Amino acid sequence: MKKLNKQDIIRQAEQALKRTEEYKSNRGIDSLDYKMSYIVMKENTSDLTTVKAFAVSDDYLMEFSPYKDEKIHTYLTEMVSADFIVSSLEDDNKLIYMSLDTHHYIWNEISEYGLEYIESPDAFQKYLKYCKQHGITKAKLQAKEDYKGEDVMKYYQKEKHHSEPER
Repeated sequence: MKKLNKQDIIRQAEQALKRTEEYKSNRGIDSLDYKMSYIVMKENTSDLTTVKAFAVSDDYLMEFSPYKDEKIHTYLTEMVSADFIVSSLEDDNKLIYMSLDTHHYIWNEISEYGLEYIESPDAFQKYLKYCKQHGITKAKLQAKEDYKGEDVMKYYQKEKHHSEPER
């Protein structure tokens, strides 16, 4: 089986989204028109059945598995927090993709409430590492998403390598 790269996974998740009944039945209704929000999969595996995709409309967040037939879960967007999104990185999951709009949402919430509601510091650090690796910065969010909050990257704690001496 051919190993898929991130772009292939994103493209196929988008195609799977468009095949869902939720997408088809709400297409064209602005508040219910789903757009890909973020995609996660298990680290250290090429097993595509571990991919979970999340699409968002104004009213709902839909969770689905593009590579296996599984029940689709929907959540009211008012119930979805930055912690809910970041917690997707627990259990050895990694981010494959996240829209700038979703980054903007997370950064706004962190800027407004701080880390008070982030229940998994490790998952949050994973998220910040993804931001660092993919050039998600305050300046980029200001330019592309009209972000007005603080620089959330100030919370990033670079991993310490075991070969570094303790100070």
